[in-house]
Amino acid sequence: MTKQNKSSVNVLSIFIGQFSSLLINFFSVSLTARYLGVEDYGTFNYLLAVVFIASKISDLGLSNIIFRETSKNHSGYVHLNVGISIRMITFFIVALLLNISILFLQFDSEKTLLINIFFLSTILSSKFMTFRDMLDIPYKVNLDMMYSNIFNVIDNFIFFGLILLLPVFNGGIDYVILAYVFSNLPGFILLIVFLKKRYSFKFQFSLNRAGWIIKQSLPLAGFLILISIFNQVDIFLLTLLDSEKATGIYSVASRLIIPLSILPTAIATTFFPKIVYNFQNKIDNSNIYNLINKILFLFSASMALIVTFKAKEIIMLVFGLQYIQAYTPSIYLIWSFVFLFFSYISLDFFTALDKQIFNLQFAFLVVILSIILLLLFIPLYSFNAAGGVKLTVSLIGAGFVLFHLKKIKLKIYFFDKNILSWIVICSILIYIISYLPLYLYVLIAPIIIFIITIRAHVFKEEELYILLQKFNKEHWAEKISKW
Repeated sequence: MTKQNKSSVNVLSIFIGQFSSLLINFFSVSLTARYLGVEDYGTFNYLLAVVFIASKISDLGLSNIIFRETSKNHSGYVHLNVGISIRMITFFIVALLLNISILFLQFDSEKTLLINIFFLSTILSSKFMTFRDMLDIPYKVNLDMMYSNIFNVIDNFIFFGLILLLPVFNGGIDYVILAYVFSNLPGFILLIVFLKKRYSFKFQFSLNRAGWIIKQSLPLAGFLILISIFNQVDIFLLTLLDSEKATGIYSVASRLIIPLSILPTAIATTFFPKIVYNFQNKIDNSNIYNLINKILFLFSASMALIVTFKAKEIIMLVFGLQYIQAYTPSIYLIWSFVFLFFSYISLDFFTALDKQIFNLQFAFLVVILSIILLLLFIPLYSFNAAGGVKLTVSLIGAGFVLFHLKKIKLKIYFFDKNILSWIVICSILIYIISYLPLYLYVLIAPIIIFIITIRAHVFKEEELYILLQKFNKEHWAEKISKW
């Protein structure tokens, strides 16, 4: 298989795998919320928030640095062995710190046991992006993500099957957490087996140049810890300042929107080696940067428009009447992703150019602002405040990123008059069809958006060529641009 064909298969497998996982998780989250009820679902997400923050402390930001260094040198996995070795050490240290923290959070014995079981999933699960993310690096570097995505889909199918059985066993939070942890075991084992078989990778404990790797990773480590706090602090503070019921309602909005973040992750994984190569060889990355941002903006804005005009009906259909109040924060959250997508993909460019300090500064800014605003407004507006704060802080964070992009000499031109026309036309037409029944609306809205995207010539011919080249369909670029 040629490199071009391999790249095409890799891109296709990433999107199919991510979309499949998104779809399965969508049903899993919906059923879990319905079966547990508002308060228990709030408790589940509170525990998840604590574990997620702890997992990022053990992460140390190593994955992006190991990925970058392995992308530069494919000859061996020296850096990968060191990265895994460091993660093993930090896992046990953080596990100890987590249990000390539990004493201050005043967890009872049942919650203490559950959160320790939950923490095991940071090793097994791809959702936490710690050990599994590190083991994915050879697949990423070799443009061979098909297998990794298949294993993730298997894990998600198993979890979905276990959730379907929840009423049969009359399970509660303990059942869901056990299912969450052990559903990831088959995929984890398969990932290791294929890693050895396909790339002859054999783990060897090593701390060679560990100090240099950690030094390179520290700005990213701080960034990841702070970003995990940014993503979870609203749920954490809702529980402490309001109630588990409020957390349950907000968590439904959050879990409905957060899976959309797979797109920037998939795109970053696809283009990151090329971005690193271009920076190394003094090649301008502006074309790739603007194309990626254009794709992300169109996707996030499309989803935001579709959800905004039917948020209440979507929440009722997916989660039931008991979560109806989640529609307002869901609107705030989905619009926040328009700005977060721009920020996150820009931060990957900073990383590729060894400018991780900007990532850390961004994370520090959004966390401090979030905590201050949440403390002020949650007592007044509950879960609606949490959503509003996320949107406000995301907008400010995007402004910070935009200011610092000038320092790495990237030309920003993706937001042009064609995009502006697209926004106006789509907004008007989506609003008009929002009076249709939900099923018909969900079917027609994406078709309208797709047609407008083509007819408004949002993508230039050269951009279509770069995009379609990943799928070996670059000959379509000229035809599409003339429609």
